[in-house]
Amino acid sequence: MHKSKFFITIFILLISSNIISQEVVEKKHPWFIGVEAGIYIRNQNIPKIDKIRSSGTEYQPYYDYYSKDYLYHNSTKAIYYFGIKPEYQISDRFNIASGIRFSFFEDIIKSDRSFFLWEAPGNTNNINYLRVANIRQTVYNVGIPLEIRFYPKKHDNTVRQYFVLGAMFNLAAFTDTDVNFANSAMAKYEQDIKNQLNKPNNFSTYYYLGIGLKIGKMNNPFGNIEFHFPMLSARGNRVSSFAELDEHIMGFNTSLKIPINIQK
Repeated sequence: MHKSKFFITIFILLISSNIISQEVVEKKHPWFIGVEAGIYIRNQNIPKIDKIRSSGTEYQPYYDYYSKDYLYHNSTKAIYYFGIKPEYQISDRFNIASGIRFSFFEDIIKSDRSFFLWEAPGNTNNINYLRVANIRQTVYNVGIPLEIRFYPKKHDNTVRQYFVLGAMFNLAAFTDTDVNFANSAMAKYEQDIKNQLNKPNNFSTYYYLGIGLKIGKMNNPFGNIEFHFPMLSARGNRVSSFAELDEHIMGFNTSLKIPINIQK
């Protein structure tokens, strides 16, 4: 009888330990490898550029018109990005993600006429001007995003709403600038103008809140769709050679996550 009780007890302990071990495996917090793509919109302004001639000459009526109403203005700019962003499930309701993100946008300064006058390097007593049709610049950034996602509902439904709190730390990697002249004979001065341009700020940050939908179960590949608003950052940051940041407006992000098993 005692032996029977002993074996029954051992059997119950074995079953219990097996159930517990299964629960631990099922609740093990998984890692996800993710790829993302998105866009965000911001306002920026172009302050007055000293090298552009706009007044104090016989051209004053002609150049003052666009220097105030066209060259120096506020604009809305779209910034595109893609990246790799691993994610870790802290608990049933919290995930944290980070990775590397590449972003780019094009900026342009031009006249509403055929050209504007740009002061060329030379003797201050004999100032020369170049007829520039436009200056185009593409700015490339490399950044590190940091995000926390909160799921109000604990159950992992196929479609699941969540909130996101994020920050982005950007480093200006390089710029690609093209100077187009009204007179092709002036093309030899392109590098001179490039050397006169200011450089974008090396480092910038912005912060955002958002709401999103997870589509798919977490133990299978799933997708995320997010809308970011508001987005906050310090104004006055030089985002290109001739534009300064005014404010961020909103952002849109999509991503694909694939669960991976990392076992010790």
